[in-house]
Amino acid sequence: MSKPKLIIVKESHKELIQLRKSSSDSQSKRLLMLIELKKERGVAVSKRDLAIRIGVDPNSITTWKKLYEQDGIDGIMLDGRIGFKASIISTEEHNKIEAKLKDP
Repeated sequence: MSKPKLIIVKESHKELIQLRKSSSDSQSKRLLMLIELKKERGVAVSKRDLAIRIGVDPNSITTWKKLYEQDGIDGIMLDGRIGFKASIISTEEHNKIEAKLKDP
């Protein structure tokens, strides 16, 4: 088994706490990981140990660590979900269906 990789968190503990208060649930867990790493003060922590502390899958920890190494706090705060999915039915088709349903 490989040794845990040391991640140095550049942000202050206070700054991470403030970001966590104003973040969504998915971002909150990522920030909690950084807070836990900050508490260790330069000691490498295994992904399994972090996953147990935070309550997430160890693979998530690996992904989040890579995000933080590549993009810093901006990478952690970025939510990759796209959001609204466009309707398959066009407005014109929708109006025709609605008219048909209202027709006695």
